[in-house]
Amino acid sequence: MEQDEIQKSKSTFHSSETSTISTFLLATFLIGVTGALQFPVMSVFLKDHVSLPKVNPFFIGEAESVSEFWIGAFFFLNAFFGIIIAQFIGTVSDKAGDRKRIIILGCIFAFLQCILFAFSREYWTLLILGIVLASIGGTVHAQLFAMAREFTVKRGKSSDLFTSTMRAGISLAWVLGPPVAFFMIYNYSFTSLYLVSAIGILIPLVLIYLYLPNSPVVHVKKKPEASEKVDMNLTILLLMTACTLLSSANGMYLITIPLYVIETLALSENLPGIMMGFVAGVEIPFIILVGLISNKMSKRTILIGCAVCAVIFYALIILATEPWHLIASQLFNAIFIGLLASIGIIYFQELMPNQAGSATTLFMNAGRLGSLLSGAAFAVIVQFWGYMGIFYAAGVFSLIALVCLCLIKHGSSNVKQTA
Repeated sequence: MEQDEIQKSKSTFHSSETSTISTFLLATFLIGVTGALQFPVMSVFLKDHVSLPKVNPFFIGEAESVSEFWIGAFFFLNAFFGIIIAQFIGTVSDKAGDRKRIIILGCIFAFLQCILFAFSREYWTLLILGIVLASIGGTVHAQLFAMAREFTVKRGKSSDLFTSTMRAGISLAWVLGPPVAFFMIYNYSFTSLYLVSAIGILIPLVLIYLYLPNSPVVHVKKKPEASEKVDMNLTILLLMTACTLLSSANGMYLITIPLYVIETLALSENLPGIMMGFVAGVEIPFIILVGLISNKMSKRTILIGCAVCAVIFYALIILATEPWHLIASQLFNAIFIGLLASIGIIYFQELMPNQAGSATTLFMNAGRLGSLLSGAAFAVIVQFWGYMGIFYAAGVFSLIALVCLCLIKHGSSNVKQTA
């Protein structure tokens, strides 16, 4: 009888653990799909479907189309306020937060943002309300990754492979998202696109509510020496700079490439979606492979390879004139994005083991800082050098990031293990 109770208890535990793991993976994938449906077409949405009323001190005048400057401003301001809100939520969640409640709140705000974009076409409304909704909604992935790390640490397992698997789920979402997004906007409407995205948020919201446990923050015991703190701060600064620059280069590319392919090269309207989907599909095996070998290789070396691929990719984009040129160059883009996304977040978490939420959010904020820089750069560079100037700037950013990574000391990633 007692043996049966023990067996039943073990069965219940494993069933609960399986449900939790499945929820982490499915929620990450579905929320990734909603992002992959929206972001690739945002510059097209703003330029071709949103109106910008002329504002003066006395009245709002007739609307005009949104210029490249205001497109860049939109990305810049969303990133700016997103950084502030995400870092605040990450810090609070590390100290006393129940991550499940924060994730559910973020999903609700992300849902409301989709509804807003489905029905509003006025620039200032989308900017002001969208900043609030998107900034809070944008914290969901960071909190999911932090919660997943704590879930694996609590069970005495390595979080590297699980984190990489979750990141592969986001890549899978980007295999489907961009091609579907470009198909929907040119065959149906942006309203349909954002309503589908809203449904894509509701499903993981329900799953998270039902299956993710309410769990307190887990802290890993660690007492680094003063000298290690200084080295870690320097390492984190260089790593943060490199990730920000690489993210900025990628952000500039993503904002520009749909407009460049459709307007400048006059190629198929579906080609940008195919390119982005191809990248995501190719990067998945790299993400999984890196997850398997990340404990055996220097993370610094892997990220240096990431930056090298970025430099090569932007050089190829500058030279590309045909569809097959653009698609073939995506191989280097896939390696670059896959390595940055999988190893970057693991490296930050490794250097900050007592602050899983802050470490994860710091990596996410490197992306947001990159978005901030990319929005500002797009607004300015396109005015003087056109879309091609963006690709040159992305190449320069990647080269500077490569230098920053080379300046990180060998063995920095093992500080926590030798403390």
